[in-house]
Amino acid sequence: MSDANRIAIACVQAKVTLPDYYTEESFRSMTERLVQQAAATMPEGVPRLIVFPEDYASGCLFAGEEAALKDASSLRGAVAKLVQRHFPGVMKERLRHRVGWVRAFALLRAEDAARLYFRTFSELAKKHRAYILGGSALLPELDTGDGRFVPKGPDVYNVSYLFGPDGNVVGRQRKAFLIDLEGPDGLDLSSGRVEELDVFDTELGRIGVAVCFDAFQEPVIQRMKELDVDIFLQPSANPGPWNDWQREDWLRGTWKAVVEEGVAVYGVNPMLVGSLLDVEFEGQSSIVCRDTERLAGLLEGAGGAGAPDAVDPESFGRLGYEGLPPKPGFVKVARTWTEEEILTVTLPHPSLLR
Repeated sequence: MSDANRIAIACVQAKVTLPDYYTEESFRSMTERLVQQAAATMPEGVPRLIVFPEDYASGCLFAGEEAALKDASSLRGAVAKLVQRHFPGVMKERLRHRVGWVRAFALLRAEDAARLYFRTFSELAKKHRAYILGGSALLPELDTGDGRFVPKGPDVYNVSYLFGPDGNVVGRQRKAFLIDLEGPDGLDLSSGRVEELDVFDTELGRIGVAVCFDAFQEPVIQRMKELDVDIFLQPSANPGPWNDWQREDWLRGTWKAVVEEGVAVYGVNPMLVGSLLDVEFEGQSSIVCRDTERLAGLLEGAGGAGAPDAVDPESFGRLGYEGLPPKPGFVKVARTWTEEEILTVTLPHPSLLR
């Protein structure tokens, strides 16, 4: 295969702790290390896609708050400390928008968090000539004119941005279906709209994004089918143990959407692992293909055996989540569900498998 007919994908299973967000420098350093590690295995001259997990950048709201956070024992308690520390500003946002304490704090810190998030991923995408899905962050609608990041309105979303090789934003996707942790008694987030889910045309093909729980929802899957997606991305963060029930249930996400529903040629599901105080994240990241039999045929004789990004057609049909029977469609699966891991592959362009 010529380079024009190949794409490179990195699925980043990032392991985080609260100190990773204590300063802007610590977040940038962690992110740069992960992007460099992913890019190092990608061939030159091939379109690149690096995908980070859900909530990877949500901790940007905490940058600069080490003094207030170092003695916190729970995420809820940490937020309470920050609300107290910034009480005048938080109260102003709360009265202005008639929202709760947590959302008021997110609105107060939105401009600084957005600046850190956008500049970090924009610079790295440009430096490594890659498309990067920057996981997701907790941000409101933003006015980005004149290089500023000014919040617009009272809503705060779990939102994922795709950055292009030129450093510019290609598009965004807001999570439409929220879990309890994100609801009124938790992070108090606003829901996106299914009809606003979009597809992004890139050199790698048409990219669709369903933030974590959205990939389990039939309206989202139908919307993705309508959008004619080539690569389906499900950035995820599972705030619980990766037990047998979770593994079985997770097959209803990217794997079902791509392999059973045929919503795209490829699917990429990066999982956040680690912990933010008492909230622990576990999960096995994966890359899947709608038709591994055809994929094996295209890979035959392509070479690259033993390379970090090599795909072994002999493994097709023998891969799956730990402790479950193997499933067709898996191209690569993380070995663990608690440790950092980056899955990289070089694959035929999805146009060759449509």
